[in-house]
Amino acid sequence: MASDPAPDFSKYLATPLAVNWCVTSRCNLACPYCLESATAAGARDDATREERERIVDELVSCHVLKVYLSGGEPLLVAETPRYAARLHEAGVRVRLTTNGVLIDECLARTLADAGLAAAEVSLHPGTEDGVERGVAALVGARIPVVLRVVVTKRNAGRLRAFVERFVGSGVETISFQEVMPLGRASGDLETGTLSLDEARRVRDEVEALRKEFGEDRVAFSSATLSDAEIGHPVPCTLGKGNWKTCEIRPDGNVIPCAPAVVFGVRNSLHEKGLKRAWQDLPALYREFAEEDPGGACAACAFRETCRGGCRAICRQLEGPGGGNPACAFFRSCADGDA
Repeated sequence: MASDPAPDFSKYLATPLAVNWCVTSRCNLACPYCLESATAAGARDDATREERERIVDELVSCHVLKVYLSGGEPLLVAETPRYAARLHEAGVRVRLTTNGVLIDECLARTLADAGLAAAEVSLHPGTEDGVERGVAALVGARIPVVLRVVVTKRNAGRLRAFVERFVGSGVETISFQEVMPLGRASGDLETGTLSLDEARRVRDEVEALRKEFGEDRVAFSSATLSDAEIGHPVPCTLGKGNWKTCEIRPDGNVIPCAPAVVFGVRNSLHEKGLKRAWQDLPALYREFAEEDPGGACAACAFRETCRGGCRAICRQLEGPGGGNPACAFFRSCADGDA
């Protein structure tokens, strides 16, 4: 007699396993492909110091296993190392996402004393010297470092230069990630977003770099190539009840993933608490998953299979019910990459 299939316990998670907390919307840089469109001024509705303390309380009381402190630039908030220490003391694994240019030896030691598990340092145009100093400080404080480089049309020819400069700096991995058409990058599709053929060339170059410098030292991730390998864009998970992670925005709003900020749904941790806000996510976003994609997707053979892929990208690029002109299959027809 066949046994019953194992239950999908992920559908019954009362609280998230991992949370990306955008501590602030402020940033000391203004990169052209920033998902957040972060600026030095930030947003007027960023959480107050007291509200941030409440967010830490909620993360602890909900027994979240992993917290990623990000932004904006989280180190513009003076209390960020203290938040990391408090979460670490509660048994939470804490990682930091930073542009690295604010980190000196003193701050690196403070972060190490706070129990920071790892740092992901983003390398942006013109920041190489500052990032090199920040990485050296983190490595000196024995904090594991991943160097992240967003790949666009503009820097796709500099991959070897990045690897040669940083592979011996003590970073564990140099991770190249294809730019996503969100935030500022949504207005830069022509000159920023990789075509399918360009993504393939980047993949091939990264493979050559992996063979030369070590397969565990260099990596490349690309939604465009993943979609092409599967045969169609991956359907969006909005409205599903089996998430394990979420994001807390700088104002305390809880959303299912970073791109979902474009929908503007109110789901405040300060009003509901993290547990209730987390459990409300599927119902709040189901309508967006059910939108019938049009626009760039209207005549696509995969329209009914993928439903436009990421619904947030569709909304960002073409508005409600829109399609995804950044999709690999749309671009392969337009660019002659088929």
